[in-house]
Amino acid sequence: MMPAPQQNKDFPYWLLIVLAVGGYFFWRVLTDDLYTQVLQTLSKGIWITVFVTLVGFTLAATMGLGLALMSTSRFIVVRQTARLYTEIVRGVPIIVLLLYVAFVLAPGMVALFNWITGTLGFDPIRNRDFSLLWRAIIALTIGYSAFIAEVFRAGLQSIEKGQIEAAEALGLSPWRRFRHIVFPQAFRRILPPLGNDFIAMVKDSSLVSVLGVLDVTQAGKITAAGNFRYFESYNVLALIYLTMTIGLSLGLRRLEHHLREKTIWGLVRIRWGGRLRPDCIGSTQRRLLMTNPLRTSWDTPFELPPFDLIEDEHFAPALDAALIDARAAIAAICDGSDPTFANTIEALSLADAPLEKALSPFFAMAGADSNPVREELMRDFSPMLSAYSSEITANTALFARIETLWNTRDDLDLTDEQARVLLLTRRNFVRSGAQLEGFAADRLADVKQRLSVLGTRFTQNLLADERSWFMPLDDVAGLPDFLIAAAKSAGQEKDGGGPIVTLSRSLIVPFLQFSLRRDLREKAYEAWTARGANGGETDNRALAGEILSLRAERANLLGYDSFADYKLETQMAKTPDAVRALLMQVWEPAKASAEADALVLQAMMHNDNESGPLEPWDWRYYSEKRRAAEHDLNEAELKPYLQLDRMIEAAFSCSNRLFGLEFTPIDAPLYHADCRAWDVTRDGKHMAVFIGDYFARSSKRSGAWCSAMRSQQKLAGDIRAQVINVCNFAKPPTGQKALLSYDDARTLFHEFGHALHQMLSDVTYELISGTSVARDFVELPSQLYEHWLEVPEVLEEFATHADTGEPMPRDLLDSMLGAATYDMGFSTVEYVASAMVDLEFHAGEDAPADPMQKQAEILEDIGMPRPIRMRHATPHFAHVFAGDGYSSGYYSYMWSEVMDADAFQAFEENGGPFDPDMAKKLETHILSAGGSEDAAELYLKFRGAMPDATALLKGRGLAG
Repeated sequence: MMPAPQQNKDFPYWLLIVLAVGGYFFWRVLTDDLYTQVLQTLSKGIWITVFVTLVGFTLAATMGLGLALMSTSRFIVVRQTARLYTEIVRGVPIIVLLLYVAFVLAPGMVALFNWITGTLGFDPIRNRDFSLLWRAIIALTIGYSAFIAEVFRAGLQSIEKGQIEAAEALGLSPWRRFRHIVFPQAFRRILPPLGNDFIAMVKDSSLVSVLGVLDVTQAGKITAAGNFRYFESYNVLALIYLTMTIGLSLGLRRLEHHLREKTIWGLVRIRWGGRLRPDCIGSTQRRLLMTNPLRTSWDTPFELPPFDLIEDEHFAPALDAALIDARAAIAAICDGSDPTFANTIEALSLADAPLEKALSPFFAMAGADSNPVREELMRDFSPMLSAYSSEITANTALFARIETLWNTRDDLDLTDEQARVLLLTRRNFVRSGAQLEGFAADRLADVKQRLSVLGTRFTQNLLADERSWFMPLDDVAGLPDFLIAAAKSAGQEKDGGGPIVTLSRSLIVPFLQFSLRRDLREKAYEAWTARGANGGETDNRALAGEILSLRAERANLLGYDSFADYKLETQMAKTPDAVRALLMQVWEPAKASAEADALVLQAMMHNDNESGPLEPWDWRYYSEKRRAAEHDLNEAELKPYLQLDRMIEAAFSCSNRLFGLEFTPIDAPLYHADCRAWDVTRDGKHMAVFIGDYFARSSKRSGAWCSAMRSQQKLAGDIRAQVINVCNFAKPPTGQKALLSYDDARTLFHEFGHALHQMLSDVTYELISGTSVARDFVELPSQLYEHWLEVPEVLEEFATHADTGEPMPRDLLDSMLGAATYDMGFSTVEYVASAMVDLEFHAGEDAPADPMQKQAEILEDIGMPRPIRMRHATPHFAHVFAGDGYSSGYYSYMWSEVMDADAFQAFEENGGPFDPDMAKKLETHILSAGGSEDAAELYLKFRGAMPDATALLKGRGLAG
């Protein structure tokens, strides 16, 4: 059960104390003639205090707004003038300003006025004609205008640039942009400090008494001086001020709460039928927006995004227009009608459709084909989208509708899918802070927005480091032909020069396996593991620390002991202890295996006359030599049989035999020339579009992933998925065939398993479509599909030589499959070490003060073997720090592997890897079901029982 979140609903005991004290003095006023007399005398000055405050603050706010607009002007003289004014005025105490205005500025103004009017023949005025009351008001106006100007300036500059650009594109005039876009949003943000300034002026108005103005303070001083009853007089005076300030403070809080219940666009009131009013849009700008390909219908094969028409300048206006549509849709949901599943949950599911249309092509391009413009857009979009998300979950009217449905769910006659969607929707709102109020709610929104910014920076820093480093390949001793060819291709792409090694895994790993130069291996390895930790602007170490700190704060705000407790609550594992137990169960045998292997490799190294201990940059080199000797197998001999195109065909063929899928190439505009697309059908019916983007390039972030530009759902019609597999395989020179390592081929099958999860999805609601499942369940389909690469009949058919077309010799095939668990101690140790560091980073109540020191301590505690390093060290651990997806969740691969080993065993026990009955059960209960049921329930329906780690250890060759 989720712990009760901290809702900032503490009972206001302080107010009881104030009321008690105030009540006592009010009683004294009513019953004590002296107190009554004092109050009557002071009440004459209350109206002066109120008048001074209201007039002064109104004038100060008007001046402050003008100064704020001046400070944001494009003209430097105007900006500097405003800055000069605010700096000088803010540096002078209010009481000094009062004296200066009253006795220096006012007489000077009178003298100037008399000089001007005297030249015109008018009679002069006297200083005393300029009342001290108005001198005091002018002084307060001048003093507070400078402070209020900074409040307005900060509020105006907090509006995202993209929203203003979108308003320009929509044809709004400068005045309409300010009135409809900038000011309503800024007002919500400046209201608290502006209100505080007003309360402060109520108190500071007491300073006018030094000029003899008969405000309430001056009246109190006169009364006390006349009756010598200082205690009673000043008690009443304090009570008057407390009544005004506490009353204003409570009113201000109520107003803030009221505004939080409104969406921004409910305040702006420029909706018309759910869109911008036509009179807000100029004809030229309307035409520009209407021709923006991200805002028009797509006449492309299967409604794929028209990448041939999309330009970078289309994204920002499209996003801002989409946000307007989405906010209008949310406002329409909260229109006051009685909530139903259709008008609330289903409407909410459809509200973000314009956003998805604008963003799905952008995210595809930003991740796989980035450039400086897209990186800047990502930096702009991340906080905007985080703010929008927080705005939705903080919408109390919307959440109240969801709560109503949740509390009456037994009476709604919901289908099983609908009941699941209602549960997940409410859970998402609660876990996003919908039950928080006041400071806690505002702080959570700030934390989430900051985390989105930091995650984007972490990713872009990593990409920058990967782009910038390369090593000319002058010495090719020992390198196989496929690696030399890939290095030449990388050099051509880089600058048209000679062969190079980059930090792409498809180049760095084979270089470490084959290069005879130990010094170059060390240089390459150290560069590879130093990504994100090179100092300067791209260093991620400080970012990692701030991310961990903010995550801990986020969990605390929501009432959890740690961020790991928060994240794991909705996963199959449930608790950090359960994750730790699995990892340590695998760690000990893996570590023992790796340490035994290290002794063998070090002996081999010494036989090569290399002294000293085995280093991390030595492991892959000597491990490859050992594999060749013990298994009569080496990567150079194996690779020509693992052609990229043939492995794609193998993945397609297995899906055909299992699920009846067929793949037909289609000619469609895609975001990069290396991409290719297929129409996926079954029995002639369109099932999905599959896109493969396989080659590494400098514009693509490292790693491999599966993403959906569109997810399957039925709520808006029979919507089929559009799925992309992105990899980073070495691109061959023109005219040559792309060759894969065995690990590359496994990656291809792995990502295709994710794609099948999307393409075979068969649910009504996008919230539970495809891979929308628990993080430690989502890797089951992908890791399970890797097993079909190990099926001999698949390799016999598709593992053919790139030059001769001959199938892989049986002895080579047997050697390859026999070596499937070779070096498994090494790969398991580097993975589990990363998973343990991720878990322990997030399992404490407080974040580590120094993540790098904490990483070292964790590795020391578990006994990390010296020649092995983490697969992902903290500065380049993108799984964990580029976003929240795998934070506290990198263990998920291992958790899913427990199931995938057991699941494939089910095929072997029931007719073999292509058994039709098992394939049907796999599709029905896993691949097509998405998140329609709890993950454990789905697996139980498929297998009948939950597995333990025995099959995993056996599959990795680590069983005792």
